[in-house]
Amino acid sequence: MHKQWILPGLVAIIMVTCAFPFMASEDSDALTGNSNLSLDKSSAVIYVTGGDNSATFSLDSSTVPSGTSASRLRWKLNDIGDGNNLVSFSPTNGNTYTTTGYQATVYSKTGTGSIEVEVYIAGTTNYYASAVIVVFQSPGTPAETFHFFFQIKEDAYTHVQANNSANVNLPSGYTMAQFYTGFWVSVTKAQADPNNNGFTALSALQWYLTTNGWSNSFGSYGWINQLLGLGTYSGDGGVWYYWAQYHAVGNGWAFNNTTLGFITTVDQSYIGMIFWGSPDANTMPTPFPGIPV
Repeated sequence: MHKQWILPGLVAIIMVTCAFPFMASEDSDALTGNSNLSLDKSSAVIYVTGGDNSATFSLDSSTVPSGTSASRLRWKLNDIGDGNNLVSFSPTNGNTYTTTGYQATVYSKTGTGSIEVEVYIAGTTNYYASAVIVVFQSPGTPAETFHFFFQIKEDAYTHVQANNSANVNLPSGYTMAQFYTGFWVSVTKAQADPNNNGFTALSALQWYLTTNGWSNSFGSYGWINQLLGLGTYSGDGGVWYYWAQYHAVGNGWAFNNTTLGFITTVDQSYIGMIFWGSPDANTMPTPFPGIPV
């Protein structure tokens, strides 16, 4: 792929010359999900030390029935396998596991893992919304798992089919509808690097593609020559169609500032691999899918 801090168009030109080198989704990835209520984001990443140690979730007031008092809007934490004491609703009292109101902030404690935050209207059974929170030790902690979100934007694929005679090599068991929607896959260090040769986003991705028979070609340090038969194509108005690479931040994407071979830490371990028509490095694809549990 390209060096991610340079505008995609310029990098694509360099690649050709050198010959190879988030609006939040209304649905939540949380286990409880949404029913009649909606939060401003479906997921968040926070850290015990360094980085952001808190995340604020806001309830969409337009989804709350008229006349509902703020005290009836209850927030709680749900254990989804790593315990329910990973975060607190108070920065000073680590044992605050419930709160009320239209907005709630969660603060990291000492443990790491995943937990669900849920808001509901007391006295009802069909008004609730939830989100997933992932707590890491610190931004610089080496990743033990990389998560990849693969997506092919339908309009981008239609364009390169018509203008560049490009066609996807669909991997076995997948449909174009799945790629248009997008999906997450996860790769652990135990799978991709059992001999401790160096676990990076690139080694994790290449292990997954090879193991599952996905057509691919990479240059040095993770430059993408082609993935599933799709490479890099110029469009109109400075738009380039290619596999853009991002990492999850809050409730959206941030453009990767380096190639996959140099990504090793948890703060960039949720990676978007999205084939679309990107106008520049500051415009992100939407909607954001939310991070997986």
